[in-house]
Amino acid sequence: MNRKFLEFVFFIILITIMVMSLNMAVADSTGMNIKTLQLFGYTFLIVLIAAVLIRLPITLIAAALVLIGGGIYSYVNKLVIPADLLSYLGDFFRWLTQYVIGYEAFKLEYSLIFGILYILLVTLVITLIVFSKKFYGLLIALGTGAFAFFWFIYVSKARLYLFYYLFAALVLYSYNIYSRKKLEWLNAESKIDKFIEIKWILNSLIIVMISIGISQFAVLDIKPMQWSWLSEKAVQVFPFIENWRNDNFENYSFGFGSKYSIDTVGYKTKRLGGPVQLSEKVMLVVETNAMDDIYLRGAVKDFYTGSSWKKIKKSRNEYNSDSLIPVTWTGNAGYSKEITIAHQGLITSTIFAPNTLYSTSYKSGKFFVDQDGEAVFSRAIDKRDKYVVKSQMPYIDVNKLRSIKANIMLETYQQLPDNISNRVKQLAKDITSKYNNDYDKAKAIEKYLRSNYKYSLTPSELPEGAEFVDYFLFEDKEGYCTYFATSMAVLLRASDIPCRYVEGFLAKYKNSTVRNVAGTDAHAWVEVNFGSYGWLTFEATPAYPLQGFRAQGEVATAPIPEPDEKEPTAVTSPLDSPSRDKNLEVDDEEGTTADGRQNREISVGTRIILVIIGILLLRIAYLLLKRAYIELQLKKEIGKQYSIKYFQDILRYLKKINVKMDDEETMREYWFKVKYALDDDYGDGDKIIRLLERQRYSNEQADENDRTHLEEYRKMVKKYVTVRLGTVKAFVSYYIIGL
Repeated sequence: MNRKFLEFVFFIILITIMVMSLNMAVADSTGMNIKTLQLFGYTFLIVLIAAVLIRLPITLIAAALVLIGGGIYSYVNKLVIPADLLSYLGDFFRWLTQYVIGYEAFKLEYSLIFGILYILLVTLVITLIVFSKKFYGLLIALGTGAFAFFWFIYVSKARLYLFYYLFAALVLYSYNIYSRKKLEWLNAESKIDKFIEIKWILNSLIIVMISIGISQFAVLDIKPMQWSWLSEKAVQVFPFIENWRNDNFENYSFGFGSKYSIDTVGYKTKRLGGPVQLSEKVMLVVETNAMDDIYLRGAVKDFYTGSSWKKIKKSRNEYNSDSLIPVTWTGNAGYSKEITIAHQGLITSTIFAPNTLYSTSYKSGKFFVDQDGEAVFSRAIDKRDKYVVKSQMPYIDVNKLRSIKANIMLETYQQLPDNISNRVKQLAKDITSKYNNDYDKAKAIEKYLRSNYKYSLTPSELPEGAEFVDYFLFEDKEGYCTYFATSMAVLLRASDIPCRYVEGFLAKYKNSTVRNVAGTDAHAWVEVNFGSYGWLTFEATPAYPLQGFRAQGEVATAPIPEPDEKEPTAVTSPLDSPSRDKNLEVDDEEGTTADGRQNREISVGTRIILVIIGILLLRIAYLLLKRAYIELQLKKEIGKQYSIKYFQDILRYLKKINVKMDDEETMREYWFKVKYALDDDYGDGDKIIRLLERQRYSNEQADENDRTHLEEYRKMVKKYVTVRLGTVKAFVSYYIIGL
């Protein structure tokens, strides 16, 4: 069987292993909804196509002709892309942009198209490097760095995937060394064992397997030296490293990473607003004997920017498993609640617990609690592992609440940005003006929001420059929990009542000791500070049952849901803004909706032609850069290496006019062909071959005059080949097919 074909198959196998390893790491980190076998099928197919196109560039022309033909056929027959498909692609690329910059969580519905695009990108990079037969060291370094990153963001199998990747990359690296050595042996006319190639590969496989296998037993839980000043400086310069896996610090992140954020299940908090699609996957499995709905606090945020919530960093205390945490409320009788939690569709270090966490236990042994009561283990909680939380809550006397004034020392929880509008402040005043205590004011704001706004997962996007709460209260008037919680927090603060924004889950009572808490149960709410009672929960979102406070002697029961829980119908206008009906969006005859958007259909042929042009431009750019790199390398070489690379470059061009070198030919034997082909244009080619032979076989270095002469002759040969081919054919040959 042809050696080049076997090498081609060998490369495809190794590329597939490397790309598939990266794909598995990405699938684990994002939660992509693609089966492993399906992912492998897409990977192998894309690798095969990419390898054929790069190894045999002439196939690009055939593919381009097919696409052009398809485009012409589509244009003649006036075929158009379905509007639904255009809409889907538009939505996908809008989401992808937001996902890349951190404003969106990963959406399972886009798993397939995201996976294919990712495979295409990774395959293109790896395949170009592999078939260039250079930069294999860079390939190893990039892969190792990528898997180190995946490990730091809690992809638990990153080391296993790195094993697969390094196996293929190191075998490839070893084979490249063999290819260079074989060329040297041939040039030196050494005797070569006919089985040397097989022996080299087998020995490489064994050595690589043993080396990587040993590395899998490396200890990763090494206690680092701590230098507080350096750590603080590093985090200031590279704040994202606080997201990474460690056993000493609280981890900030979102998605499938360390510290919980509501973004994990599909909400938007990096920039509030816009339609969302929530994950229906089970995130937590909660076991408890309690018979009421339980708010499981995950993240607390206190700084509102006008478009998102952030957290001012708080001091934290370190505890060991089963340590008792001081409660934040004092002087009141209370009751305890014990809950067992298992993380099923969620990888996070966050400890979920009702207000207020009293103790917890997990195998990591160490956890941290900050001033807001946010609690995290020192490591991410493995899926399906269980931990137990115990919370202590005070019994509430509502009459006593009415006598408690806001704590003026809690300035952090009264912050508002400068762009809060006067009409928002006036609305807060209008709602609370007839009450003389903070509790009744808070309940009035809660009731106002629940009664006057509509719950919807598909509100419109926040216009550029608009303040989120103002737009919700006076313009859009519909939204989901982050809308209601944010609005209540702003209205409370505008009324001088300290409060904070909280994200977590609502574990609803379902007549069972076990509750499956899905992504659709992720929730945001508000907590208000009432002195000796601590932080108490308020529920402004109308789609969720109103929560009462438990008085001493009462037995906890599940709250009664309000009518039409998902789509409340009681929608009235805010105090000073006319209402509008958002449901009256009608298509007119011209294909334009009532809000001015126009449905456009783009010809399939036009899009195909644009894609072809884009591919050709990328190909030309790549080959131009490759040519520039070859020229740069040639200038740096001296002696033997210069002679070899000079000769190889001449050979690249002469092959275009079918002056090829046979495997058994020496340099001088081939040069006779060159002399015959160039004929009158041969010039002083005899001198050129003598200069090349002296440098190659005696490692003699050419002086400046000889180098100048060699370069002029090389340019002459390139010009001769270009003239023979013709300008158009030469351009296609050099910059589309490739040298």
